[in-house]
Amino acid sequence: MKKYMHTSNNSDEQANLQSTFWTSRVALACVIITAVISIIAGVGWITVRHILTNIPAGHVPMAPSTALSFLTLSLIMLVCSRQSINHRIRYLAQGAALLVAALCALVVFRNAGATNLNIEQMLHLIPKNVGVGIGRMSPITAASLIIAAFAVLALLSINREKFKGIAAVLATALAISGLTIVMAYAYGNPLFYGGPLIPVALLTGIAMLFLGIGLIATAGPACWPLRLMAGDSLDARLRRMFFPLLFIALIVDNITHSRTDSFGSLIFSNALIDSFLAILIFVVVSIVVSKTTSAITISIERADAERKKAAEALRESNELFSQYMRHSPIYTFIKEVTPTESRILQASDNYQQMIGISGRDMIGKTMQELFPAEFGAKMSNDDWAVVANGEALQLDEDFNGRNYTSIKFPIVLGDKTLLAGYTIDITERKRAEEDKRHFYHDTIKSVTQGKLNLVSSEEIKDYLDSAELTTCVASPSDTTIARHKIKEFCTLKEFGDGRLELFETAVGEAMTNAIKYAQEGRIYAGVRDDFIWVAVSDSGPGISTLTLPGATLRRGFSTKVSTGMGYSIMMEASDEIKLCTGPKGTTVILSVKIAVSKLDLSLDDIKDTWKEIPEV
Repeated sequence: MKKYMHTSNNSDEQANLQSTFWTSRVALACVIITAVISIIAGVGWITVRHILTNIPAGHVPMAPSTALSFLTLSLIMLVCSRQSINHRIRYLAQGAALLVAALCALVVFRNAGATNLNIEQMLHLIPKNVGVGIGRMSPITAASLIIAAFAVLALLSINREKFKGIAAVLATALAISGLTIVMAYAYGNPLFYGGPLIPVALLTGIAMLFLGIGLIATAGPACWPLRLMAGDSLDARLRRMFFPLLFIALIVDNITHSRTDSFGSLIFSNALIDSFLAILIFVVVSIVVSKTTSAITISIERADAERKKAAEALRESNELFSQYMRHSPIYTFIKEVTPTESRILQASDNYQQMIGISGRDMIGKTMQELFPAEFGAKMSNDDWAVVANGEALQLDEDFNGRNYTSIKFPIVLGDKTLLAGYTIDITERKRAEEDKRHFYHDTIKSVTQGKLNLVSSEEIKDYLDSAELTTCVASPSDTTIARHKIKEFCTLKEFGDGRLELFETAVGEAMTNAIKYAQEGRIYAGVRDDFIWVAVSDSGPGISTLTLPGATLRRGFSTKVSTGMGYSIMMEASDEIKLCTGPKGTTVILSVKIAVSKLDLSLDDIKDTWKEIPEV
């Protein structure tokens, strides 16, 4: 299924890239055409070749100020067509666009009578020896150029993505204005001739049309109106086919009728021309419809085939997941989690063995509905902690007299807060480990004649809580200081015979290994029942059950798993050793009996009991 989704995503991405490629090329071509038209008009005014400015002859020419404004906006778009430009160029381009807008605004205000300032004459943009109104910008052109300038400013904005939609709308208005002017010339009835307003030149209308199209293309296919025709969707493809065709048909029909009204009837009758145009349009439309239908049919068939493949892949994926949930030997679950509850979305059927309910019947139920209230609340809190922290959690739990270990991890799926995981019944494994530990306990105690005992953490805690001396070691220098403190403590407790040095060495060995395998250790010392005891505790990996006999009974034993303590030295120096080890660390307690001091007696201190015997 992922394969087909990936293929579909790639297809959409390629279509978007292709649309962007063509719109960028169209934008570049239209801007270049606008610049060329402006340059031709400017050259015509400079060289006094009016044939370059008033196309067609006998009509109003493009004004120099109009040519300069179009050329400025075209150059701005050419320079800024790159994806990234530096701030200095951006500010210069925005300033130039604002100057064009300001020039055109003054032209509009002057024509409206709001000001007597003739900005074109001040800038020497009105040619000499021309008729009244000739060489001056039309207010219609000025208003259109203001729209174009603001569209350019929107595209030059730092927040281009935010304003490019506005730019596309303004550019569409500009293109429609230009198209209206061009169509009027094409129909032989140009606008505003003979009225109070200065007419718009044909070259100006063409420049408006191409600049508007260029700005629309620059805004991109994601903006209206290109959005209506971009992409591979059915409606977009139909619009791309029929909109241009309908537009061309209307233009041909109107132009033909406008021309034949004057001289067409002299050669052909209007009925004959209409019949010919109808047949021609029918043939063209038939060809386009046939090609479009064929292309759309192929696309629909391809999409339908991909949909069927995706549906089959989805069905297989769902079936595979269902089979997994039905036959999984471990307890598997997926939940939707909130701060107040944790609800089952999917669960394996083997939950029937744990709680008497199959996974299919658990769907939609909360933890409090499936488990005892207190246990269910704890599960919900653990689930929310996993989702809130975004980290996996492994924990051991006891339920109904059996032992379980669970691993839970968060899943991100849209706006849903999900959690997945699995639970494994480790009861038999724990019993086997406990039996093995008891066996090793009895074996080690027997071999060492009761000197070395494996004890529980509760018994160790009882010793540590009664300690009279505590200190920490994290480096060799700390070990030296701690050994000195232990020696002073033993001396203070009247343990000072020849075994003190050996006992101090044994304690030092335990400290060294605590630093080596757990980076640090904590030292405790105290007296209990005529025994001095010293405990060394660390938070290292502990001694594995499998290596416990070797670690405690074999001289020089050491592995990466075990703590590597020299128990042979400790057993030689101690009268009793208590050991507690596990995944959370190891604690060893070394105990020695305080020697009873010899009595300082003499013969004179002994009573003569014979004197107490009565005479007979």
